[in-house]
Amino acid sequence: MSTAEVINFPVGGKKVADLDDGYTRIANDLYDALIAADLTKHQQKVAHAYVRMTYGYNKKNDRIADSQIAAKAKLPRCKANVAKQELLAMNVLIQVGKNIGINKNISEWNINKSYQNSNNLQNGNSVTKTVTKSVTETVTRLLPKTEHTKDIISKDNKDNNILLDSAFEIFYKAGLPKVGKSKAITSFKTAYKNWKSENKTPEVFAQMLVSDIQCRLKANIFGFANLHPTTYLNQKRWEDELPPSIKPVQSQMTPEQKREYERYMFMHGES
Repeated sequence: MSTAEVINFPVGGKKVADLDDGYTRIANDLYDALIAADLTKHQQKVAHAYVRMTYGYNKKNDRIADSQIAAKAKLPRCKANVAKQELLAMNVLIQVGKNIGINKNISEWNINKSYQNSNNLQNGNSVTKTVTKSVTETVTRLLPKTEHTKDIISKDNKDNNILLDSAFEIFYKAGLPKVGKSKAITSFKTAYKNWKSENKTPEVFAQMLVSDIQCRLKANIFGFANLHPTTYLNQKRWEDELPPSIKPVQSQMTPEQKREYERYMFMHGES
């Protein structure tokens, strides 16, 4: 007599919702209003995400990060934030301090059709309508202010130029003849850019040059005292070998250089 072999096939990822795994308790009138609300797809997803993240934990409102709402609604964080601000402007969501939740006072909801023009854009349709001026101003006012990438880059470049200019002043007063300053500044910035692989600041670069110049002046190297700063930089003279009898000195600003550096930084608001 043979015994039949029993084979158990995998369910294949099938998941059945069960109240034992948790449930969201919400008033029927509030839920009906949310179902019937003429909201965009993103607004609906975000509104339901707030219901889940508040009433799902027996709370009317809570402090919830945009990233949590975005994850629950399966939206990019920026789009979830925009939908949240629109819902707040329409009083569908209400904010109490830093907590946000669904506004239970349905009569206060102000779902203006002007807010819905973005619905076609979200669904990928080509439309020419735009959100009305009043709505745009409301949403823009609620959204956090951010700097444009162009402004950030411009600010970074300005800060870098201030640091380079102040470092150049340290180099320029190291002892070489003070001639051709405008050309020397350009050469200094180029030299630092090529040297920056060492991952050091402009001030460190300047101090290194000062140390080298002081060593060579102390050694009375022929013609070095008359070397123009631009020539020194363009020819990378700091890479020349020092006389064997001379030991490199520790880079240190003279009192005059220190005063000039501090004055320059103060004038540019870097003190």
